[in-house]
Order: sequence, then structure tokens, then C-alpha cells
Amino acid sequence: MNPVGWIPGYAVILEAYRTYPLRSVFIIGCILVAGLAEGLGVAAVFPVLATAVEDAGGSQSEIGRVVTETLASVGLPVHLGGLLLLMVAAFAMKGGLMMVAMQQIGFASAHVSTDLRFALIRAVMGAKWSYFTTQPVGHLGNAVSVEATRGGAAFTGAYTIVAMMIQVAVYLGLAMLVSWPIALASLGAGVVMMFILGRFISMTRRASVAASVAFQELLRQVTDALNGIKPLKAMAVQGRVVALLESEASDINASARRLVTAKHGMQWMREPLMAMFLAAGLYAALVIWQVPFEIVLVMALLFYRTAVSIAQLQTGYQQLVSSEVYYRRVREKIDAAAAQREAMAGVAAPDFRRAIEFDHVSLALGGKPVLIDVSVSIPAGRITTLYGPSGSGKTTMADLVTGLLSPDSGAVRVDGVDLKDIDIASWRHEIGYVPQEMFLFHDSLLTNVTLGDPALTEADAEAALRAAGAWDFVSKLPDGMHAVAGERGMALSGGQRQRIAMARALVRKPRLLILDEPTTALDPRTEAAICATLTELSRDVTILAVSHQRALLSIADVVVHVSGGAALTLGAEEAATGVGG
Repeated sequence: MNPVGWIPGYAVILEAYRTYPLRSVFIIGCILVAGLAEGLGVAAVFPVLATAVEDAGGSQSEIGRVVTETLASVGLPVHLGGLLLLMVAAFAMKGGLMMVAMQQIGFASAHVSTDLRFALIRAVMGAKWSYFTTQPVGHLGNAVSVEATRGGAAFTGAYTIVAMMIQVAVYLGLAMLVSWPIALASLGAGVVMMFILGRFISMTRRASVAASVAFQELLRQVTDALNGIKPLKAMAVQGRVVALLESEASDINASARRLVTAKHGMQWMREPLMAMFLAAGLYAALVIWQVPFEIVLVMALLFYRTAVSIAQLQTGYQQLVSSEVYYRRVREKIDAAAAQREAMAGVAAPDFRRAIEFDHVSLALGGKPVLIDVSVSIPAGRITTLYGPSGSGKTTMADLVTGLLSPDSGAVRVDGVDLKDIDIASWRHEIGYVPQEMFLFHDSLLTNVTLGDPALTEADAEAALRAAGAWDFVSKLPDGMHAVAGERGMALSGGQRQRIAMARALVRKPRLLILDEPTTALDPRTEAAICATLTELSRDVTILAVSHQRALLSIADVVVHVSGGAALTLGAEEAATGVGG
């Protein structure tokens, strides 16, 4: 373990340079040259003061003589006009280089935020299904939006620290050139200030952790509340949700107050401390040691600039500590999702022509048996309905067919090939899935059907809408398939949302269509229309429907009754009466 690895922000600094090595070298080079240019500009002040002293009838100080000789040795001008031009040019160079460096730092910070978002999205999308069942959507949303943005700012803090370290080194070097006691006094004052103000760094870190947690919980609760806003308003209980949100908002406010106190406390306490050190030094130099005024002025300038640079170094560190919390939280989420990456070891190409078979399949979820020694067959080219009470395991069987879940024992086979040996991505490309809880984007119906796939045309979308029985109402909309579905599809009726979801499942021409409770919450007329559409679709695609309602029994070729962990294929008479339901 690195001996200084425990220092907050240390790892982020190293990671910044590992992530963007060339950009980092360029930034550090600009900052280094800018620091040297600033040092040259400050050094030019000393002979100017010395010249002014000589013109007033005094003698040149030792400081002025040393700096003048040093400048002359490298061919730089030592007369007043030249020194003033040198000072202006040096500070102009410093300003230009720092502008370029800070621009690159900003670009790096933005890239880090973007990379964090993409890394998290890729890791989450590649995780196995069990990962999603334990993750609040609000937490992931907060990570993609707030935490990734704030995390990128950690790299700004990391580069700022390097810039300030270079500046401190330059001023300490100048101080050593002029007078080593000045250098030691400046360094000592800076260390004392950092020690005194260090408590504000700890306060910043604690407040940032608390704010991150509170933001995450607030977004989770807002997401849940907005998803269920209709029943909440219908029962007039939205006020209770507001009370819950106010509690989290109060925590955020408390954290924000502590962050403000830490930030401004360090800023405003630093200035009195610097004034105290400077006053003590001036008194000692002028009254006790009776140092000439022009030398004291140079010493004060060097002392002040060195102490300011050390203080700015601490400010940059405070920014780094504040942002690092968010960066680490995103990285933790990325690592957690990556650790749950879905295994896709199968390589066999799927060939679904005969049947999907459950061969003595058993599965427990959360320690509770859901399926026990299930052996059933789902024939190709037919409508198979998994029928039974809610919570009996019907959706679990559908998840086993898609490979989202794997059996604890037994096997799920496609035309005799174990699903674990099949290329699961290729198998899923053969599946169209319509979930019980439909989701539509606040976007056009075209985008909702094609999901923005450039390989799919408007003609493909229209064909899918026609197959799903949705074209009649879509074609009558003012904007047709370019009409916006509304938030979660609220601009459409329940039956219309169902058909758009079905069109999305059909647009890629799947060989297997899985529908989870496709007629739940629909009126009898719409339910009958959906059943008629499924009957029409069954001519071209195998249909597996999950339902606890009897409507789908009448159109099913095969009915599998699921109850109590067991699954039984019903005969024609039993299926017609819904035995076991």
C-alpha cells in the first residue's frame, strides 16, 4: 500500500495523469512555464526598486545587486525601461499560458464527467438481471447526472493543486535567492495556516459525503413519487410525499450550509492570519532589525505572494476533497455493476424450430422456492399461455426463457440445446418482449417503436404498427408516427400504449413474442381486440403469453397452469374452463 495513499484526493491526482497522460504533460508544461514567467516578472521588480533607491540618492541594496547581476548573466536588460517591459511581458506570458492550461483542465474535467457517465451506463446495461432488482432507479439517475458532473470537477481540483505547487516552488525559489530567512518564514507561515485551517477541509469532506447521500435519496424518492403520482393525487395523499421529500431537502440544506461555512470560513480566516504574520514580520524588520525600507518591501512582497500561493494550494485541495466524494461514489457504482456482469459463455447459434423445453427446472429467489421440478414444453408456431394466480412463477418462467434468470437445477432447452450453451445475445435478438409495466419515452411514436435504431426505417415502423393493430389510430393523429407519446406514454390510452409496446417488440421481426399480462387493466372490448391481434400474429411468430386472466385461454393452443411452484400442461377441456385458476 502506498504510504500516502490514505490522503484524501491523492489517488484522484494520480488517476488524472494516468487517464490523460499527454494532456497532463501539456498542462503541467504550460503551468510550469507560466510559473517561471511569473517568477521572472516578480524578479524584475527588485532592480526597479533598486534603481528608484539609487535615483533618490541611496545605494543599491544587496537584493537589487544580486537580481541585477543574475538577469545580466542571462542577457536580460537591467535598465529601467527594459525591466518594466520585461515585467509586463513576463506577466502577459504567464496569463496566456495559464488561460490555455485552465482551458485544457476544463476540457479534461468535462471528458472525465462524460467518461464516468458512459462507463456507468455500459456497466449497468451489461449487468445481470438480479442486479437491477436491487438498485433504486433514482440512485443510478443521480449518479449519471449529479455525481458524474461533480466527480469530473475532482480532476479540476487535482490539476489546480499541481498549478499551485509549481507556483509555491517558484516563490520559495525566489525567496531563497533573495534571503533564506524569508523563504523559511513564508513556508512556516503557510504550514501554520494550513494546520489551523485544516479543520475546514475535514468539514468539507463530511458535508460533501452527507450531501451526496441526501441528493441520492431525494432523487430516488422523487422518481418513485412521480412514477406513482396519479394514484397519489387520486387519493389526495401527495402531501405525505411532500413531507418525505422535505426531510431529504432539509438534509441537503444542512449539508450545503456546512459546505458554505467551510468554504468561506477558510477564505475569511486566512486573510487575518496572513495579515497577522505580515504585520509581525514588518514590525520585526523595521523596528527590531532596522532593515532598509526597500528591502523590507521586497521581503513583504515575496512573503505575501508565497503565503498566498500556499493558501491557494489549500483552496484547491478543498475543492478536490469536495468533488472526490462524488467521483468515488460513481466509481463504486461502476465497480458494483461490473462485478454483476452477465455471463455470456454460450456460443451456439439459436435455432428455434420445434420447441422450448423446461427439463426438471427448479429455481429459488431470495431463498424462497418459486419453481420446483418443472417440465413443460412450449411448441414453436403456437400460442402458449402460462396461466395461474399472481405470484405463482409465470413471469419467472418467461425470464428463464429469455435467459434473464438461470435455473438452480435442470435445464431450459431450445430445440434440444441447453440455453446456457447458446449465444444469449443472438437468442434475445430473436425475441420480442412486451412487459407488464410498459414504458414509453417522452418522444415520438416512431422513436418509441424503433428506439432510434438507424437500421430501421419508417416503413419498418409502419409495418410493425400495422401488425400490432396500432396503425388505425396512429395514422389519424395530426403528426402520425411523429406524434409525441407524452411522459410515460400518458398522451395515449392504455390500449394504445399496449399496441405501441407490441409494435416495438415486432419491429425487428422476432421468432418468439413474449407478452407479460398483455390484457391486464384493459376493458373487455380492448382485451378482445388485443386477443384478435395476437391470433393474427400467431401465423408468423410463436407467442408466449403470461396471464392470470381467462381471456387468453380461448385463443391459446397450449395452456400451462402454474401454481405452487409446479407447472402442468392442461387438456383442451381444462384449458377451456381455466381449471386451477
